[in-house]
Amino acid sequence: MALSRALRSHAWYLNLAISACVIGQFLQFATAGQPWVKGQSAAIIVQIILIAISFILWVFYTSNQQWEPSTKLAIIMMLGAWSLTIVQTRLHDSVFALTAYIVPVLLLMLYVKAVTFAAVEFTARVFSYLLIAIGIASLFADSASKTLDTFDPARTGYSRLPLLGDLFHITARWEGPYGNVNYAAPVGGFLLVFAMAQKGIHRWLILAGGAFVLVLSQGRSALFATLAGLLVLLIFSRFISSFTYAKSLRIGLVSFALICVVSYIAILDPTLALRTDVWHDFVVLWQTSPLVGAGSDVIAQYSAHGAYLNDTQFLSIMAPVHGHSVFIDTLTRFGIIGTLALLATLCTIGYVAVKATMRGSVIGLAIFVFTVVAGLTETTFGFTHLGVLSVPLLLSLLLSGSYLSDSLFSNREERPNRRALEDIV
Repeated sequence: MALSRALRSHAWYLNLAISACVIGQFLQFATAGQPWVKGQSAAIIVQIILIAISFILWVFYTSNQQWEPSTKLAIIMMLGAWSLTIVQTRLHDSVFALTAYIVPVLLLMLYVKAVTFAAVEFTARVFSYLLIAIGIASLFADSASKTLDTFDPARTGYSRLPLLGDLFHITARWEGPYGNVNYAAPVGGFLLVFAMAQKGIHRWLILAGGAFVLVLSQGRSALFATLAGLLVLLIFSRFISSFTYAKSLRIGLVSFALICVVSYIAILDPTLALRTDVWHDFVVLWQTSPLVGAGSDVIAQYSAHGAYLNDTQFLSIMAPVHGHSVFIDTLTRFGIIGTLALLATLCTIGYVAVKATMRGSVIGLAIFVFTVVAGLTETTFGFTHLGVLSVPLLLSLLLSGSYLSDSLFSNREERPNRRALEDIV
């Protein structure tokens, strides 16, 4: 009886579905993606099994609330964006992993059975602790030479912090189990932003984990995104709200931040670590098929052949497999149609996040801003698969949407994320 009541009253399905992508990420790292069953890797098989169990838990779960229309629309938009990318991938004769089907299953489960803010926040905490746990596990595996060297400077680049070399003999950036350094850094950034909206021991543990990942990976783009997310928390904190001219102060803080970023780029890094060359090349590829995009295969050919493809000379000496920007990559891969779907979906999620902020919960907007800014200069998230860097976008929607629909908050004197930075500023 107690087990049945627990299954009905708590959204365990969401916890497991989100955890599955972190577990899958670690298995992909630990096994180097080697085939396990029927040509599929352990990461894929385990994630499919976990999402099947998640569906069973969803059947038992009883939801007592409904999403607001704007949240429902955002979920539909995400489902539509997934469908469009899958269709276009097949039209380009490209392939995708079986884990792509996890996305519509989870979105449909969420659409039918809404979850509470408390359930989403608990899921976000579990997700955060798992990200930290696989990072620590990778260090032990690396030290025992059981996995790929995660401090290989030939692959990760040399450390940008001489102090780490002097104190700990760390001379390279750290990619951890997250794929590469440009994916590890946003993981650390997400943890920092989410931690600052927590209270007590959760704040300090997740904050320490996020700082650990961000410092070792040393991603500048992720650092700017993290500062953007923290800025959102700050300007909507009670500290800022207590000022008489709070609105003017918020505008001033945002303006100052933008001036600092533009100045840094103009003076110190005008090419954004050669990303502008990559973007030029990807725009050239996009022009071969503006409406539906060049497709993943053409991008792969460009990456394989370096600076030349079909007698066209490109600028970048890196010839990467992705566009180092969610927006540039989507434009090249899926064309104007895919880009419009991306922008429309982000605008819908952003609307829900802003709406929740105006009613008292800023954490969804902070994570949303962090995710979008991180995606400006790195291909961090997408709608085809539910990766560890796509989950924050979904969490930003769920945190905001559940806050709007959760009737329990209407009787609380202190709403969880309104207090974001009041304890430290």
